[in-house]
Parts: sequence; structure tokens; C-alpha cells
Amino acid sequence: MNLIAWLRLFLFVNVVFARSEITLTSDTGDSPVLIGQSVALRCTVSSRFAHQTNLSIIFLQNGTMKAENCKAYNTERYEVTCEAEGSTINSSTQTYLFHIKSVSWMDRGKWTCLLSGSSSDIFLEVHVPPKMLPIHVSRITLPSSGGLSSTRNSDPQTNNAGGVSVDLASHPPQIYGLGTRTNPYDLRSGVELHLICQTDCGYPRALPEWTVNNMSESQPRKLEPSRNVITQACDGKAETRNMSTSMVTLKVHCETFHLTGINKLRCAIGDSNDVAASKHIYILCPGGEIPMTLTSGEMIGLGVAAIALFALFVTGCVLLRGRSKEIAIISSGHTRAELV
Repeated sequence: MNLIAWLRLFLFVNVVFARSEITLTSDTGDSPVLIGQSVALRCTVSSRFAHQTNLSIIFLQNGTMKAENCKAYNTERYEVTCEAEGSTINSSTQTYLFHIKSVSWMDRGKWTCLLSGSSSDIFLEVHVPPKMLPIHVSRITLPSSGGLSSTRNSDPQTNNAGGVSVDLASHPPQIYGLGTRTNPYDLRSGVELHLICQTDCGYPRALPEWTVNNMSESQPRKLEPSRNVITQACDGKAETRNMSTSMVTLKVHCETFHLTGINKLRCAIGDSNDVAASKHIYILCPGGEIPMTLTSGEMIGLGVAAIALFALFVTGCVLLRGRSKEIAIISSGHTRAELV
């Protein structure tokens, strides 16, 4: 076949494929995909010669080829399925499914289904729900009067309220409690806690909110933080590019928020129902005592400990009884020998 024949065939193929209708869609529609989920990109080709185009379809992600010839380059993460849906006298339809087994942050971006001169694009939006880090006590403001201010040897800074502000970088606040329900932070002496609530890397930008729930209140109420939410970019690695972390601080003083008794302070991402998207601590204010109620986990732990102690007690009794019998037998043997 000479050069002119090749050119005519090339032009014919391009004209035919140019008339092909290509549509690329996602099985999630326009909704974003959560990291770790599976998703299928559906490329539908309607053409008279659609059944002959298996070797011509190419899948690209941000301009990089991911599959061709109905085969994925990375079979551990991707899979391609080619199937015919139907045909008529003048045309037929071929569907190409590009399966992403577990969506990662690297899969975010523009995906293209390419057939000769025809193509179709979609943008795959990937969301990474951020997790909440444990609430951190960064500073304690001690009252100006009382014996608490003498317990810190770090360089104090006097605040506007006349108290003493202590940096806790090397002095964890164990003496004020642990922040649990049975051992809350004790603020009855007028201590003010400086709390930091922060998320790990995620996308889109998270907006943590502070709420407080008193034991006598049926519904939690929102607390205004001392500053607005601070958002910072992550480390800039490829795995976290364009992700961010959010941080919000709160100064907790019983009188400022009109708190009494035991209170549950919760920091959570407002629009998330994920358990990992919230953290909480407990504080004790004047007007209430520390509740002695136990959580279900604490009750289970105490039950397991009681069973273990009982088992040790029974084992010790059995061993002591067996030891006593051995001593009695040995003593009896010596007595008989002496009599003989």
C-alpha cells in the first residue's frame, strides 16, 4: 500500500471516529469521592465502528496515560472492563469501565477518555475527612492570689486579669486533673485553661467548633473561641498537597462562660458525623462535685480486673493446699522410717 492509500485510510478513520460520541461519567455523579472508596469511570462510545475501537481507547489522568488496549498500567490499583451494550443498524455502543479500587489523594484531578480525535473529560473531586487531634492544654493562667502560683518554676507572664500565665511546654497539668469524666480538670480555684483544638491533614478546609454541655443542661451550647480558625498548609508532600490543617483556641474560665459543676467541652468539625472528627474533655467548676459514675468501658475494665484478681486468689489457694499436702506426706514418711 503506497503513501497516498495510507493517508486516505488515516483520514477515513479520523472522520469516522470524529463522528463518534464519547461520554465519560462517574458512578458517583458530581458528588465528591471519599478517600479509600471505590469508584468506576464509565466511558461510553456510540459509533458505527464502536466494536472495533477496543485497542484505540485511552484513559488519562491529568495528561498521564493510565490505561490502553482495555488494560490498566497499574493493575494493583486500577482495572479496565470493556463490554458491548447494544447495537442498531447504523451504530453500536461500547462501554469502557475504568475501576479505581481504592481512591487515593493522587487520583484527584481531570480524567480523560480519548478515542482518536474525540475525547470526554470529568474532574474527580476527592475529599479527605480530617481527624481531630487530642485537645492540648498549652497554657494555664493561675489566679493572682492563692497557693497555686507557687507550684510552677517556669518564667511566668502576668496577664491583664492580674493572674500568672504559665507555659506548659515542660510542665504538664497533672496536678489539675486529667480531663476525664471521673478526673476532670479542676478549675474551682479560678484557674484558666488555654486549650488548642487541631485537625490533621484533610480536604476541604475544616471548621472546628467548641461546645459545652453542663450536666444540668439538655443541649450543648456553642462557645466563641478567643481567635478565629487558623488554617495552615500541610507539609507539601505529594500525598498531602493542597491539604490543610485547622486550629482553634479557647480560654476556659468558669466565670467567663458561667459554668458550674461538671462540664463537657467538645471540639468537633461542625458538618461531620464521624466519631474521629471530635474530641472532648471534662472540667470541674464551683457549684458541683466530681461525679463518681463510670463509663461502660471503665465498668468493663473493673469487671475484668475483678475476675483476674479472683482467678489469682483461687490459683494461690490451690497451690498452697497442694503444697501443704506434700509437706504432710513427707513428714509422715520420716515418722515411719524412724519407727522402723
